[in-house]
Amino acid sequence: YDTTVVESFGALLEGAMFGTPTRKEGSGLLGAVIDTGDVKTFVKMTGPTDAIENQAEAFERFLDSAQRP
Repeated sequence: YDTTVVESFGALLEGAMFGTPTRKEGSGLLGAVIDTGDVKTFVKMTGPTDAIENQAEAFERFLDSAQRP
């Protein structure tokens, strides 16, 4: 399947849609859109930068497992 992957590291703004966001420095995001043609599936992983970096290979394995056999 066509898969678009994005990664971002820096500050993350957390909070309710209409509330005041809380800025969390040292955060990261790995995300992907898996396009099967009929359906697009969105997945993301957020957390402290070191946790995201430590789990990046597991995220890639997950994406590989979602590919057409």
